[in-house]
Amino acid sequence: MSDFLEDVTRAFGGLIAKGALALASHRHDAAMFGNAIVVLAGGDVRIRLVRDRGDVFADAASAQSAEDWAPLERVLEAVGAPDPPPEGAMTTMRAAALVERHVAALAAGLAPARADTTRGRLAELARARTAEALRNFKRP
Repeated sequence: MSDFLEDVTRAFGGLIAKGALALASHRHDAAMFGNAIVVLAGGDVRIRLVRDRGDVFADAASAQSAEDWAPLERVLEAVGAPDPPPEGAMTTMRAAALVERHVAALAAGLAPARADTTRGRLAELARARTAEALRNFKRP
């Protein structure tokens, strides 16, 4: 078991023990700076933790659109979770705390009955983030 998988399993231990999430897949590439991906799944919710050159990012997707990943923080905003944090790198413990705190909102927002609404809101948020990045872009 890779150290990243152990870290994720430890961080998400409470949700795994409750049966809310289970390990769906993991991949570790020691030759590529130790990059790794761990996917957890439960019900309509999929959570992906990506370690890229030492930074960890969390994404979420619905089980129905399992490869349509978006940053966890953006998904939290899209499903109406209060006070979602800004997007960016985080620890596995922080990702687990966010998922545990908002597991009901994630499950409701990623369920088939609300999936289209959530996808639409995610598209709006993606456009807004892109527009903001372009406004803040400074040419050299």
